[in-house]
Amino acid sequence: MFHPQAHPRGSVALSIANPGAPETPPAPETPPAPETALAPETALAPETPPAPETALAPETPPAPETALAPETPAFRPESLTCSPSRGLQAAPVSGRSEHRKRRTGYRHRLPRLLAAAFVLVAGVLPITAARGASSQHNLTLWLDWYPNSDHAGIYVAMAKGYYAAAGLHVTPQVPSGTNDAVGLLAHGTGDIGISYEPDVLLARQQSIPIVATAAIVQQPLNCVLTLKSSGIARPKQLEGRLVGLSGTPDDYTDLEAVVRDDHGEYSKVRTVVVNYDLLTALLSHKVDAIIGAYWTWEALQAQAEHMPVNVMRIDDYGVPSYDELVFVTGSSQLAHEPGVLRAFQQATFRGYAYAAAHPAEAATILLKVPGVLSSSRALIQQSITLLAPLFKDAKGRYGTMDERTWQAYADWMTATKLIPSHLDASTALTTRLLG
Repeated sequence: MFHPQAHPRGSVALSIANPGAPETPPAPETPPAPETALAPETALAPETPPAPETALAPETPPAPETALAPETPAFRPESLTCSPSRGLQAAPVSGRSEHRKRRTGYRHRLPRLLAAAFVLVAGVLPITAARGASSQHNLTLWLDWYPNSDHAGIYVAMAKGYYAAAGLHVTPQVPSGTNDAVGLLAHGTGDIGISYEPDVLLARQQSIPIVATAAIVQQPLNCVLTLKSSGIARPKQLEGRLVGLSGTPDDYTDLEAVVRDDHGEYSKVRTVVVNYDLLTALLSHKVDAIIGAYWTWEALQAQAEHMPVNVMRIDDYGVPSYDELVFVTGSSQLAHEPGVLRAFQQATFRGYAYAAAHPAEAATILLKVPGVLSSSRALIQQSITLLAPLFKDAKGRYGTMDERTWQAYADWMTATKLIPSHLDASTALTTRLLG
């Protein structure tokens, strides 16, 4: 269990590795495609919390006991086994991610996700009906995970009365899993939710009727993390080293892309599935690097443990840029309540603009939200500070999405076989609710 110490604002100095002039090695070898990682024995997804009773935030399961990371079982090196096609594998380890359970192999979860949506509908509709008498329009927002710095603008908008001024009563809900918002919205449950660009593209490729309406975080947050003490400062240096990952298909494609982009030989990189105990595995020196952590969160957690890290952002090394977090809605909701959704987004991005300009106050607001992911003011404030420039584009606009950028990422997903065939990315997003 971590026992973080609060650090003053500005004390975290992350080392972001930048691509330089690489050496020219022999042509890289192509390793066999990895098999799907074993599923953990213990379900990691939290139960859906009851409806909120306050205007500020929904009731959610109790916050993790530690300030920076939920308690997880120790990584067991003796559980490693060797697979010729995938390298070292770890037996399933129960526990929760240090930050959030990332996208969990969406294409493999889709049937279960849609089935779960039918079950959850009955539990959500009474919430809407119970508030039907309000003079404000009731709007259900599905989060992607427990309240955290990514959601700062939402809770600022609630606290500052921006939603009320727009005639809205917003109810954030924490779903059972990070991808459940897509399935729920596709079945008409709730009004809008938070998802990820890659998952929206995967959903559209399978003709699921959802669409992205605005970008929340307009750049990737995923990265490779190494301890500074390891001397590994760039992807090529991962040759011969052990990299911990959660085991989703995009972990392998991202890792291969960053190593090859730095002129490394991916076949020389060893991998081990540690499920969602990524940071634990790195800080305990069980692996030399991890991929799948966020440089706006786990990197700060490591720094708070007095273990400085090198950060290699995947979009600096061969992975096309994409919108990390986006608002999504169902085709039916988009057709029937465009005015309400537009008002919600305008009020929300007003909240994000305020949070970016006042990270300390935004952190104070977020700390009052039941179930917030961390109780560390320093961590939340530093994270919001790192996220602030990512909430807007180069012209200072919030919510913008670029269709050409989406198409480039969709084409890359096709090329790396994350999706089986070409997808017209224009079917996955709309900008009609912006402005």
